[in-house]
Order: sequence, then structure tokens, then C-alpha cells
Amino acid sequence: MPIAFCSIYAWSRQKKNDIVMALAKSLLWFELFVVLFANVCSIGHSLNRWSALLCWMFVIILFTLLGGKLFPDGVRGYWKQLGRDLKASFREGITALKRLSICEKILVAAGTVLCLFLLFLALFTVPYNYDSMTYHLARIGHWIDNGSVDYYVTNIDRQLYSPVLSEYNMLFAMLLTECDVLLNLFQYLAMLLTAVFFYRSMRLLGTRRQFAIFGVFAFLTMPLTITQSITTQNDLSATLWFSVFVYLVLQFIQLDTLQLGNLLKNTPQRNLLVCIGLSVGFGFLMKVSVCASMLMFMPWVLLFCIRRKDKLTELLKAGVLAGSAMLLVIAETLIRTYQACGSFIANTTSGDIMVATKNVSYIIVNILKNYSLLITQHFWTALNGFIYRIAIHVGALLHVEVNNIAISFHGFDFITYLNTGDDMYSHDRTSSAFAAYFALLAGILLVLCVIGLLVRQWKRKRQTQQTVQAVDEQKLSYGFIVSAWLSFGFMMALLRWQPWGSRLLYPALAMMIPAGAHILDHVLRKNKNNAVILLLLSALSFVLCIAPIRYNMQVAESYLASGMTNRMELYFTNNKRYDIYEQLKDVTEKLGATDIGVVISGDGYDYPLWKLYREEYPTARLRHILVDDTHMVAQGRQPQNPPDCILWIERGRLEVGDTLDFYGQTYICVFTADSEKAPDSVLIPFRAEIGSTISAGQNN
Repeated sequence: MPIAFCSIYAWSRQKKNDIVMALAKSLLWFELFVVLFANVCSIGHSLNRWSALLCWMFVIILFTLLGGKLFPDGVRGYWKQLGRDLKASFREGITALKRLSICEKILVAAGTVLCLFLLFLALFTVPYNYDSMTYHLARIGHWIDNGSVDYYVTNIDRQLYSPVLSEYNMLFAMLLTECDVLLNLFQYLAMLLTAVFFYRSMRLLGTRRQFAIFGVFAFLTMPLTITQSITTQNDLSATLWFSVFVYLVLQFIQLDTLQLGNLLKNTPQRNLLVCIGLSVGFGFLMKVSVCASMLMFMPWVLLFCIRRKDKLTELLKAGVLAGSAMLLVIAETLIRTYQACGSFIANTTSGDIMVATKNVSYIIVNILKNYSLLITQHFWTALNGFIYRIAIHVGALLHVEVNNIAISFHGFDFITYLNTGDDMYSHDRTSSAFAAYFALLAGILLVLCVIGLLVRQWKRKRQTQQTVQAVDEQKLSYGFIVSAWLSFGFMMALLRWQPWGSRLLYPALAMMIPAGAHILDHVLRKNKNNAVILLLLSALSFVLCIAPIRYNMQVAESYLASGMTNRMELYFTNNKRYDIYEQLKDVTEKLGATDIGVVISGDGYDYPLWKLYREEYPTARLRHILVDDTHMVAQGRQPQNPPDCILWIERGRLEVGDTLDFYGQTYICVFTADSEKAPDSVLIPFRAEIGSTISAGQNN
């Protein structure tokens, strides 16, 4: 896969794209192939290691041949040119480093050290976060077993209806390597690429290099960035597609005029619009909520097109192009979802994460509650409580019940779930205080700058051409910053407060970093002590990222301390069921069962179970079975052939001798292993009625 990406990038570079645009187009091509191969290989359940290897070999050969056509000596000249480009890029990088100021060198050096350390953690951190164990990686296990990414019977709805792109990438990595050691690298590489697109976007806006480097450093030191970069979740990857989208939008805005002409003709403008549409589509396939953040940039784009006096027909063509490209990549998910549940978007997709009210007072309180998630830190805890109290007092002032279910996920108590405990830097609850306060500062500076701009325009009755140009550049900058703030504010208003909501806000919050760096650059244009200010801000951001690093390196430390022998145990870091699962495996192995049915809770630890059986009892095959008929409509009829035995996991207590009916076959519980959270059991076929009967998932 890395070689395939490099071949695409090399071909893209030869098409006269600059480095960053070549990266963007290479990403788009790469993910197109990922989606295509995942679906094509699923035909006839032929998705396996060899089909994956053939697919990526095809990409390498295809782009090598395409690149070879650009040179007189063919493929050899293509690879020689690639080598020359790499050497030239390395030399240019060294030259650029020498030109940096002392402040810039310090930030680049610190950022490089941080990235290298995070690479170490990404390689040696065993995947263990709850969502990955429940559905991110669990669905990959089922896809591998089924040889297809089509829907399958499962007790965990999120395995079916959650966005698929992150898992598609990891699927091919697991097929090719037959392990999950490298899976954290997808999010780690997303972090590096996001930093590149953030830097380039700031430079396109006119941000000075010093402030752009500071913006990248502030992004890298966000606790959310750090915790995400060493996991198999998808929030950082979603942020990558948001950054690609914004970078491409800036390229579009800088066009002199929109003139598409014949849509079938290959033109730079047409290609750019297709790329924008694809970036939205891949954002949708990575994390649906990031599309809401992208949407907030469209008013700015539309206003700019109107001001540029683009023709309505050209705008319609642009919309058709971008929309068609977006639909192209999300069609497979929409079609599969419609076939499974009769609608293009499953009811379980939102998971009640959006606010359930249009009352402005409630939405204001919801915004404050969400913002309070982001600002917690361990240095000055009194400040954390102050922000929380503001949300509570505003709720009282507006006569809003703070824990109303419309603005509180499952009615969770706002005070009980204060994000101030020892786990405030865990994957699911990480705050980013510096970024949150920096976003607030950016908003205040933006308001002051807009007021200042209006006052200056009112005072100047006659403006020179140079003044008009400066005002136009400021409007471009302000449009970007306003759009970034709309995105951030809209997400805080849209997403119902929940204890782990900071991850959902991460893409929009991350975009506030380049926006804040740009407005700070504008405000400090005439200041002579910028280096001191930026170093102080960077030091504060760095200090606040130390605790998240320490917290999240514990799993890697444990793995290395054991001599890399306790990998299986570390999957259970957040759910201590390793011994229980070992007992279940031992019982089923002694029974000689190879077709094993699984009845598990909707938040059950499915991936560690699959991994345990695959490594220690590879002849067995796990498959979910449903004992609750309400799942049948959404997932289709399950196979009615009874399994050799059934694992009953986190679904309520079964005593030895209790029975379960499954399509006319009675199963009797022969083993129950107690645990702190819920007992797990093994049931085998039995014809006699013994003990209490369980039918359709209920105790009778």
C-alpha cells in the first residue's frame, strides 16, 4: 500500500502539480482505489490476502506505466525522475531549514521530536480503546471471515451503520500483514498530512511563515491530536479530510473566474471541482459529522462567487460536478444501507447525538456545556469549575434544565460527568484547553478587526487601488475565519452534550488553530516582539500536552515491559474480561465446537473475542446470532442453521442448566464465568427442557 501511494504521488507530481496539490490528489486517488477494491473484492466473497495483493500490485503497475509514458526512456526514466525529485525535495528542505529564524527552528525542532515520539507510541501501543474493540476493528474481523464488506448479522448495530472508510484502509493493512501492529499508523499519518494542509492553507491566506509554523505546532500539541494519533479511531482521519477540503476550497476561491465550458473536457477547473466533491464524499465515509463542518464554509464560497460575478450556469455546472463526485464515493454505503433497512441513512447512525430541540435558550446552554468539555486541564482546576458554573448559571437564567434529555445524551448528569477526573486525557474524553481558549481569542480578535475595518472604510471617502486590494485580502481572510468559527459554533450547537463529546468536536476545533494563527498574525503585523509571544504561547501549548502523553503511553510501556508478550491482555485494558474470554475459549475448544454463535451486548468487546479465537483456536468460526426479532428488519433474515454452541456475553445472567431456544433448537447452559460487569456463558444443544427457558432474549 505505501508503494502504491508513492507510485500515485510520483505520477501526480509529473502532471505539474506542486507538492501539496500532488499530495491531495494522491490521497483522493488512493482512497478511490480503497473503496473500489473493497467492493469489487467482495463479489463472490473473494476478499482475502491474495486478492488484496493483486489489487495493489495493479495500482503500482498502472501508475508506473502511466508515468513511463511521460518520458522518452519509459518506466526507467519515470523512476529516475522520482529519485531526482526526492533528492531535490530533500535539498530544498535543508535549504529552507537554514533560512528559518531562531524561533521557527525551535518550533520545528520541538515539533519533529514530538512527531518521532508519537511514531514510537503508535507502533508500540496495542489497540485498546472501547470503540475500536466494539466496532471499529470488530467489523474488520467479520469482513475478513466473510470475505466481503457486505452487511452481516450482528448484535452491534454500529458495526453496520458507522462510516466505513477508516476501516476499509485498516482492512487491507490487516489482510496484507495478517496482524494489527501497523493500524495506528493510519491516524498518525493523518496527523502529519493534516499539518501539511494546515500550513499550506495558512500560507495561501497570506499568513507569515512564523505564524504558520506556530499554527502547525499548536495543532500537533493539542491533546486531542496526541491521543488520536496513536489509536485506530477515525477522528483525526476525518480532520484530515476537512483540511483537504479547506485547502481545495482556497484554491477554488483564488481562481480569477469560474469558466468550465464543456464538462467532458479535461480542464484544471473541472478537476479541482471534482477533487472538492471527492473530499466531501470521503469526509462522509470517514465521519458523517465532519460534513456539517464543511457545510459552514459554503456560504463564504457562494458569496465569493457572487462577488467574482461568476455566471449562474457556471455555478450550476460546478455544483453538478462536485455533487456527482461526492455521490460517486458514498453511493456504495447509501445503497447497502437502503438494502438493509429501507432508508439511505439508518436510524441508528445518529445515535441520538444531535440536539432534540430548536429552542434557542436550550441550544445556548448546550453550546456552553460542549465548550466546557474542551477547556478542562490539570494545572488550574479552579478554572475548570468556573466555566462549568457559567453553563449552570446561564441555564438557570434562561430557565433551562441543564440535564434535559434534549441537550444531554441519555439524560446524563452534567455535574457527575465533569471532565476533571484522572481519565480526562483518555481517548474518549480528552480535552484541549489551549486550542479551546485560542479559538475564543480568535473570535474576539475577529470581531475587533471587523469593527476596525468598517471604521477605516467609513473614514476613507477616497481609496487608492492599493487600499482596495488590501481590503479585499482582509475580506478573504475574514471569510475563512468566520467560516471556521461558524463551523466550530455550529458543531457545539448541533451535537448533544455527552461526556465523550470532545472527539466529535475535534475536526472543527482543530480548524480553529490555523484560523487563530492567521488572525493573530494580522493583529501583530506591526509588532516587533512576535517571536517572544509565539514562543510563550507554544510553551504553554507544549506544557499542556505533557500530561496527555504520559497518560496515553501507559499501554506502550506495559507492552514493552513485558517483552512484547502481553499483547492479547492489553486489548482488554478498558474491559477486564481477558480471563473470562480465555475460559470461554477453553470450554468451546474442549467441546470441539467449530461453528460458534455469539450473542453479545450492543457495546460488547467483540474484536478481542475474534482475535483470541483467531490466534488460539483458529479452526473455530465465530458468527453473531440474533435472539431479538427487532433486529431482523434492519439486517435481513439470519441463517437458521443452529451453531455447535453459543457464547452468551454481557446479556444477563444465565445459570448452569438454563436453556435458550434458537429456531427450534434448545441450548442448555453448561458453563458460566462471573465477572464484575456481567457473567458470560457457554450453551450447547440439548433437547430436554431443563431449568428456566429463554426465548427471544428474555427470561421466562
